[in-house]
Amino acid sequence: MENRSRAQVRELLQIEVGAVDWLYRSYDLRGDAEAQGRLRQLLDARPRILHPAIVWSEAPSFHRGSLVASIESKGGRLRLELAGYQVRIVEPSGRAWSFRNVAIDLWP
Repeated sequence: MENRSRAQVRELLQIEVGAVDWLYRSYDLRGDAEAQGRLRQLLDARPRILHPAIVWSEAPSFHRGSLVASIESKGGRLRLELAGYQVRIVEPSGRAWSFRNVAIDLWP
């Protein structure tokens, strides 16, 4: 899905964050406030493209800056996975979207 409008992820996928269950947080995300801040940053990101599958070859890293969350939103619960800079969001319908959270793949 091309993001020609330069919209945030939360706008593109119509995500309204409700309750968040943390399924995994790497050791460097200390406390709920820091993890919530990282989650907000990801949902505010403006990727150039959301891919329906991972289309890059780099292996993910769960060592630092990583999390897995189940998020209540309108329409049901979605799952957000962050592994290093790789982001995957699975909508309540089961449709998955991925993007790389790096400058070259984001709108300024």
